[in-house]
Amino acid sequence: MSLNKGQINSGSFKKGQVPWNKNSKGIMKAWNKGIKSGKYIKCSNCDKEKYFDKNKLIRHHNLFCSSKCQREFTRGKNHPMYNKKHSKEVRIKIGLKSRNTVRIISNHPNSFLIVRIVSEK
Repeated sequence: MSLNKGQINSGSFKKGQVPWNKNSKGIMKAWNKGIKSGKYIKCSNCDKEKYFDKNKLIRHHNLFCSSKCQREFTRGKNHPMYNKKHSKEVRIKIGLKSRNTVRIISNHPNSFLIVRIVSEK
């Protein structure tokens, strides 16, 4: 909002009021610096302890100390697709999309996947 000529700015700051940052120098320190809200938890793969933040503890079931440990853990029986297969519909969808030759026209749950093949350039 701009002021017109002759209008007075009636903002929240009044003449003679001391600003909140008077006599403070440099960068202000964060109020929560050094406060930790998480816990030290053992890695799901190697049992090495590592600190995890509260939000990560809430969102994840398996926690890992490194991406290497995560890769090792998700092989074999721990892999989410172990002993599972994609449906025929999903395999068709994946195959066609990987070739960039399909546009999905309708994906209604009661009908089979309707696609239109687009010629490659």
